[in-house]
Amino acid sequence: MIAYRRALVVSLFFKSYLSISRKLCDAGIMPPNAVPKDEISGADGFHTPALRSAQLFERVSSDQPSYDPVGKPKVHAAALKQATGEAIYTDDIPRMDGELYLGFVLSTKAKAKLTKVDASEALALEGVHYFFSAKDITEHENEVGPVFHDEHVFAAGEVHCIGQIIGAIAADNQTLAQRAARLVRVEYEERTPVIVTIEQAIEHKSYFPDYPRYINKG
Repeated sequence: MIAYRRALVVSLFFKSYLSISRKLCDAGIMPPNAVPKDEISGADGFHTPALRSAQLFERVSSDQPSYDPVGKPKVHAAALKQATGEAIYTDDIPRMDGELYLGFVLSTKAKAKLTKVDASEALALEGVHYFFSAKDITEHENEVGPVFHDEHVFAAGEVHCIGQIIGAIAADNQTLAQRAARLVRVEYEERTPVIVTIEQAIEHKSYFPDYPRYINKG
């Protein structure tokens, strides 16, 4: 948000400069070619027509209990604060002394074994403090999930999808953390076969462990 606001100030200043320059050119105070033709259009304002919207909802029975919200046009609990700009998000919270930002190292392979993860180049950057991976926490601490703890915070030994978190860089600011995360070298050993259908999974006996595979009726 801070970077956006800074960029907004610069863009508004540049737009104002173009607008004033164009008026000075029209008045003959500045030469006609003082502003490049490919930039002068930046002085134009954009006018958006008034927006219209409608909400469609199902009418509910009059005898539906007041505690039953299903089907009723209820306002979201945070709607008013979000619409008026009063809602406070994580990026709006003032930074604390010593606060660090995380940049995630993400998998670029869909199914592979991790053979090497080298963060030395990233850690050599000034302002980069730590690199965390599955090696830094216990197996139990690495297990997460809303009901069954069958997911990992960090990939443990192998990755199962592109974008899976392999590790995290902690640095002084977000930009540096993301830059350092891209410097972490990850080597893979791709796994075969590639399974994309249920039939292929059955053929290769690729089942999730500890899950029942049979449903009995009666």
